[in-house]
Amino acid sequence: TNAIMALMGFLLALVMAERVLAVPVVLMDGYSGTRKSAVACALGWVVSGEGLGFRVAACPDSATDVENVLINSRGLICLDEFQNAKALASLIKSVTTGGTIRRRILYTTSSEQVFTVDASLLLTINKDPLLDDALTKRLLRINMGLPGPDAGGWRGDIFIRRDWMRGGLRERCWNELVCRLSAAMRLLSRAEEIHEDD
Repeated sequence: TNAIMALMGFLLALVMAERVLAVPVVLMDGYSGTRKSAVACALGWVVSGEGLGFRVAACPDSATDVENVLINSRGLICLDEFQNAKALASLIKSVTTGGTIRRRILYTTSSEQVFTVDASLLLTINKDPLLDDALTKRLLRINMGLPGPDAGGWRGDIFIRRDWMRGGLRERCWNELVCRLSAAMRLLSRAEEIHEDD
């Protein structure tokens, strides 16, 4: 249930991005077959508009390639197999705190173009990479446990999507999210009245 509460907090932070200035990064770790990518894909289906597809992208190895993905993404993106954490840690830290990406404009000597990242991140890893303390503080870490029939391990994504569609789970998730968002806004309004909203 802690994982569910962490994911719910993450989704609420996405919806209330103007109140939560540093949206944390969700990091799902576990062995192969623990449904990390499937859970990320399911979250994408929930927050993406009806009829829009959501896909999990393989995490590039170089920081420049990750920058390209972040510059061209909007909303929610999942970078699968985030195994090169040491090389990408500074970039991920910067993204969570509103940092920008600077690129030299082609065919100029000193002109730069500044890109603001407008995407929130989900990351998946198979084994725990060496993470520095500053990056760890920006992560909502979810241990996916061990694969097995109880956890739905090794089921194909197509079957999970079918269960989501037939069970009306997207609608039920949105109902839960809106109810929690309404409660959070009431609490924030009360806190603002007594000057305890920061």
